[in-house]
Amino acid sequence: MNKSTDASPSATRPETGTMSRILCYIALRRSNAAQKAGKLEKALDILTRALGRDPKNPRLRNEQARLKVALKQARCASSSLAHIQRAETIDITSLCQCFWDAEKELSLLELKIEGVFVWPLVRMSVFYSTAQRLNLYDAPHPNLKRQNEQPTADPLTAAALERCANVAAGHPVSDWSQSGKTIAVIMNARKLKGEDTYTKALRDEAGAHALLLDSHSGAGAADDAIDFDALLTEFKRYRINSRDLVIEENALEALANLRMFFERRLGVAPDDLIKVVRRNVQNFLFLYEGFDQFWRAHPVETLFLTNGYGFRERAALAAAKDRGIEVVELQHGFISQFHLGYSWPNRDHVPYVADTLLTFGDYWPDVTPLPENMNARTIGAPYVKDMAALSDTDSRIGLVTFTSQGVVGRQLFDMAVRFAQARSDKQVMFRLHPSESVEDYEQALKTHGDAPANFEISHRTPVIFEVLARTEILVGAFSTTLLEGMVLDCRTIVINLPGIEYMKPIIDRGDALMVQSLEELVRRVDDAPYATDPSYYYAPPVASVMEQVRAARAE
Repeated sequence: MNKSTDASPSATRPETGTMSRILCYIALRRSNAAQKAGKLEKALDILTRALGRDPKNPRLRNEQARLKVALKQARCASSSLAHIQRAETIDITSLCQCFWDAEKELSLLELKIEGVFVWPLVRMSVFYSTAQRLNLYDAPHPNLKRQNEQPTADPLTAAALERCANVAAGHPVSDWSQSGKTIAVIMNARKLKGEDTYTKALRDEAGAHALLLDSHSGAGAADDAIDFDALLTEFKRYRINSRDLVIEENALEALANLRMFFERRLGVAPDDLIKVVRRNVQNFLFLYEGFDQFWRAHPVETLFLTNGYGFRERAALAAAKDRGIEVVELQHGFISQFHLGYSWPNRDHVPYVADTLLTFGDYWPDVTPLPENMNARTIGAPYVKDMAALSDTDSRIGLVTFTSQGVVGRQLFDMAVRFAQARSDKQVMFRLHPSESVEDYEQALKTHGDAPANFEISHRTPVIFEVLARTEILVGAFSTTLLEGMVLDCRTIVINLPGIEYMKPIIDRGDALMVQSLEELVRRVDDAPYATDPSYYYAPPVASVMEQVRAARAE
């Protein structure tokens, strides 16, 4: 019988199981040895022949793609990015401009791995890590606590997971159509006196028609809500090994070019982009799979959430949109031209964003180039005055409150202590961001010697709006608290620190005084202005949130 090479099992049938792992191990060892000897083409040939035996092996495919890119770069005498010039100054403006230019030149929004649009997933983390490498920012949330990874005994969550299991098994979910739930709301993890203020007006309006998912970061879900954090723990059953993600040659080349773009423009490289991408795509895929089953088991018309660029919420959002569910985001913090969770100056059609953004006031979309596929509507922020009304004092005499911001918190703190030392006629409070640690700042205070008698550190109690209700002058960098204070008749001073770009339109309107130094702050603190029209930032609340959603849908 004649033997045919093409018909032999070894040539036609991919290796599986133990044999696949053995062949992969041998091929990678031989390839690595060739690379160490400087024989890249031989190393690539070893991998190519191994893939002939096992064409779907992800680790062999990844290493082959990496070597192809390395060879291509070694053969190129000049870079296609040679025209990229170093930025004259390194600040938040030039950092953001680097992102926008790279996105346009390298077509980053088209980059896909395993069917996932990569760039929207990693954009914010790459921004913050690069800002830290440039010594512009510290860690944005230095002491943020994540939820405990454990199953829940909560009956609402258990019932939701059972419906998901039934859908996965092909069984109908008979009890859901009678539930009357037409919207889903992913609540914000940040609570004030146990209340999610950002979604309260919506939840009050929707009543029993809302399916609530409470993100609580370990504090326990609301009694009438599914435990959002426990869902994420359950969804990890769909996690795949990140090493099994295949990053093709074109994607590796794009990431290499992005690294080179940053080096040429900013003089620093981002964190290991391949590692960052692998982690984010891995997380997105298993969360997407879990939420796809969740929305199949709980079909609603509209999903509301408050942090559309968070990695957990983005997966829930993407799965919902693919199921035909409208997605609406409620503003929860500062939005500006320089917030890369929202700012897309090239007016791109961006994957994985909400259909509509409901804002505190007209100011925010006026100054932020939102994606072309996102509408904006103003709904106001009733919680600001509601929470301030809880304050038991009307005293404003002499209280100067510094509001911290994680990325520049230590710089603000040092200035606040020194200001208190210089202006003993003022009572000075330093208010921490909720994700900061009061112990860290108590230790920092010791470096200043004896604490000034007119200085105090405030963390979570009382709530920030009670603090603002008795603050005369509010000092900070670029926090929404500065604008919330304007609504409560605080006068505002902004210190020229990294991130001042966020506040420039507000300074230009004359609604805040910018100071360059401690000395200028000490001298000019009483010149702090009132805002001329605080409602531009925080409008009076609309009568119906749902009506604004319907209006945005009709545009």
